[in-house]
This record gives sequence, structure tokens and C-alpha cells, in this order.
Amino acid sequence: MNPQNNAAIWYVADSFDASGKKLPIVGRTAAGEGFLKALATYGKLERIYCFTGAASGHDEFRAQIQRLCQKPPKTSFIEWSDFQKLGKPGCLYVPEPALEVHAWNRRSLGNQRSYSLCGITHTTAHNQTIDAIGSLLTAPLQSWDALICTSKVVHATVTRLLDDQASYLEDRGAGRITARPQLPVIPLGIDSGQFMPSSKTDQARKEFRQQLGAGDEDIVVLYLGRLSVNIKTNPYTMLSSLEKVATRTEKRIHLVLTGWFQDNNNMNAFSEAIKSFSPSVNTVLMDGRQDNIRKYIWYAADIFVSLIDNIQETFGISPVEAMAAGLPVVVTDWNGYRDTVINGKTGYRIPTAFPSRGAGEELAIRFQSGIDSYESYLGHCSAATIIDENACVEAFSRLVNDRNLRVQMGEAGRKHVRDNFDWEKVIYQYQTLWNELAERRNIDSESAPTKPGAPAIPLRQDPFKLFEEYPTTRTDDDTQVITCIESKKHDLVEVRNSSLFAAAMPLLLPENKCREILRIAGQNKPVTIGELKLKLKSCNDQQIHRSIAWLAKTGMIQIIKPKLVTDKL
Repeated sequence: MNPQNNAAIWYVADSFDASGKKLPIVGRTAAGEGFLKALATYGKLERIYCFTGAASGHDEFRAQIQRLCQKPPKTSFIEWSDFQKLGKPGCLYVPEPALEVHAWNRRSLGNQRSYSLCGITHTTAHNQTIDAIGSLLTAPLQSWDALICTSKVVHATVTRLLDDQASYLEDRGAGRITARPQLPVIPLGIDSGQFMPSSKTDQARKEFRQQLGAGDEDIVVLYLGRLSVNIKTNPYTMLSSLEKVATRTEKRIHLVLTGWFQDNNNMNAFSEAIKSFSPSVNTVLMDGRQDNIRKYIWYAADIFVSLIDNIQETFGISPVEAMAAGLPVVVTDWNGYRDTVINGKTGYRIPTAFPSRGAGEELAIRFQSGIDSYESYLGHCSAATIIDENACVEAFSRLVNDRNLRVQMGEAGRKHVRDNFDWEKVIYQYQTLWNELAERRNIDSESAPTKPGAPAIPLRQDPFKLFEEYPTTRTDDDTQVITCIESKKHDLVEVRNSSLFAAAMPLLLPENKCREILRIAGQNKPVTIGELKLKLKSCNDQQIHRSIAWLAKTGMIQIIKPKLVTDKL
């Protein structure tokens, strides 16, 4: 079998555009854009497939590929309604865990082996995401599908959700559900080459430090990311720890908070906390949405910090970028940081803790019931998350007092990222996965195969079947039709252009095919719908049936002796 290392990209701009021109930059979009660039640059593909809603989406996709790559591959457009064409690339990559609708669509084709599905996790704390993960058991996902977990803790979370949901479904009498998609752990990546030292980075360090008023012996600590107390990180431990370090070491410490505030409430909260908990530290706010700052602020710093305490975090790209820029990092032992930062070698992971099972059931119910917002739910969890402040002070103190240690850890971090998190290495893992899924499609047994006569999507059935008791009669291939004597040629155009039928027109036959039906049915004797279908070979059977019904509804043709529905009233 030829390797299948390609995938059509389910393209929605807000999942891939990290330019900041249309939407705020968040980790999800930054990761999406990085993935897209890496696939086009390192994937060794002659063509990339764009699966999107309209040609304009493909134009946007192609423009982005051309902007991101020096030698962009060709692109092809597959419209959402043409999902049967996904068999050509062999896989559909969805930049989220919501694979349910795509699995049902594929089942409607009658061939669930036609292509694989591949999703990816970002946050796993939101109700919508949790519901999407739970649906992986009830939707017709196969062993040749996958949900990529970006860290080991995410894999544990997803597995727990699936195990508990499977147990519940078994208790409900659904039996033991064993069919699941693959759950590979593949990290997010970065372009490590963008962080290599150069004359530009040296100049940036000099200029930014002058701007901060930081001397050669001063220590600049950098945080980069959204500035949100409840949705990202509560800054208390960071501020309190740096204040203690500044007091004990008598070093002048500058804290650069590079990012953007979610709203004025967060801006006020940060400002008040800075004054209260770190008065000895020179804290400076910089707009991380500005390209020059986002690209070069790393080189002004001596230490990077990210004391995340939030359950919505799953991987965390900023420490990886910091290590690529040669910075030692101080991070919480949390989420994907545990996979990316080598404690004592590339930086320090600060121990964390929160309450044992049972202490948060009230929080889950309040969020589920709509009593608490997502932000409130996260804030309650964050407030109960402990960061070892003594360990944090000790880590900062070591780095503040030892330039050689900072250099040593910075170089180790740079190599660690190059070897493990550069997009060239990560994309290879994606393509290896896609090829493995293709092999499984040929070998593994199929879960929930379609049955003759049974609906492919039980809860999204053909309305003309689901509601077939509504009408008096129904038409079928044996139904005879004839063009009405009163019908005039101009009537078709007039009625088609009426706003009364504007919504229906896109899914009916085009005007020339409707005229063909009128011509065939107007030859002085009735013709069956089955005979019309034979004469309209290139047309979709479903469209023919609906179009004939519409022509009859508007008086263009007449139905003769339609088959009666059994009277069940």
C-alpha cells in the first residue's frame, strides 16, 4: 500500500490565523497557524487539500499558505457538502475534538473505510469540549480515527472521560462500548529556527533593556501570554515570589508582562496586585499583540516565568518558545509543562497541589447548570490550586544569583526544543499517524456498520421517511407525471425567481434540467418518475424526486395516481 501521509484540512480561519488582524491571538490559533505552515513546508506534499464551506474559504486558505511558505504546494478545494471526496487525501484533519458530525457524515456514505478522521485537543475544561469527547463513544468513530492529545495529562483526562462515560452507557443497557479512536500523544511544535541568536536579537536585547532601564547586572524576568486572572493564570505567586527574591538578593529585578488584558477588570486586578505584592520589582506591561515585541522581547530577558494554575491549559507553547530563545524557565509542574520542561536541566518545575476528589462536585454542577460562567468555574478551581511558593523563591534565587547556571540551562533548553519540538519533527509524527490510520482502515474490523434499510444517522434521518405519516400520499419511482396544459414556458423562470422559493433553489435541479423534465413529461402521455431518472442519468436521484415535487407544487406538472400511504389515523 502506498503511504497516505496527507490530510484535508477542515479550514475555518479563526482556527489557523494568528496574524491578530481579525481575531485576538490565542494559543489555539497560534498552534493552528504553526501546524499549517509546517505541513506545507516540511510535509513534502505536492498538494494540500482545503475542506471548507465555500470557494472564498479556499482563497483565504491558499493566500495564507502562500504567505507562510517560501515554496507553497498546490492547493485543492473540497466543499463541505462534498465530503465523499475526502477519500482522495485519505484523512480529514479537524483542529478540535468535535469529530461527531464528521463521523456521521462519513457513515451516510455507506463506506466508513473511505477515509480517517483526526482531531486534536486544546482546552479540555469547557462543557462543549467535554461533550465532544463524550460523543466519541456514541458517534460512529472507528479504530482508524484519532484524537491527538497534546500532552500526557490530556491523554489521562480524555481517557478518564471516555472510561466513565462508557461505564454509564453500559449501566444504561447499551452494553460495553469498546470501539474508540486512537489517542496518540503528539506535542505542539514551534519553528525553532526563528529563535536563533543573531545581530538582530543582540540589538533587540540592548534596545529593550534600555527601554526598561535594566543595567547589565539587573535581572529581567519575562511572562508572555494572556493577562487573565481566572482564564489564564493568577499572578499572586509570581509577584509574591519575585518580591521576596528582590528583597533577599538585593538584585534589581524587572518583570515584563507581555500580553494583553482580557478586559478592564483584569487590568485593574493586575495593577492592584502589582502594587500590593511586588512593590520592589519594576513591573512593565508590554502589548504582546505587536509583532516586533512578540518576536524580540525574549532577548531582553534573563529568565522566563509561567506559573499556570488553570485547568483550561493543556500544553503551553510559551515555555517552549522561551527555551528555543535560550532562556531558563520557571514554570509550574502542571499540564504539558511536565512534558516540555526538564526539571533541573532546562529550568525548574514548581510543585503544585489541589484538593482530593469530591471537593469540586459542586463546582461542576454549578457550571453544568449555568449558575457559574466558564470564567467563574475556572476561577474557583484556580483559587484552590496551590503553587509551592518556597520552591518558587528558591528556583528564582538560584537563577538570579548564577549567570552561568542561566546560560547552561538556556543552552540545554535550546537543544531540547530543537530535538523534540521543532515543527519539522512534529509534522513527521502527524504524517506517521495518518499513515498508520490508513493501514488500520485495511485491517481492523468496522464498528457499527450500516444495515440495509436502516438510517445511517438515526437521529438525523431523511425527513421524508421520518415524517412519512404526515401527508396523504407520497410519490415514488412508479408515480406518473405529465406536464400541465396550462403551464407556459415563462412560468418556470418566473416561479424559480420568486423569493417564495429562494431557499429551496440551491438544492433543486437547475433550470435546464427542469425544462428537460417538462419536455419529457409533455409528450402527450404520462411518464413515470423512474423513467425520468433513466433519461436524466447525470442528475442526483434525490434532487430529481424533490424537483418533480416542486414542479408539481407550482403547477408545472401534474401527479397522476400517486401511491397511497396506508391510513394510520
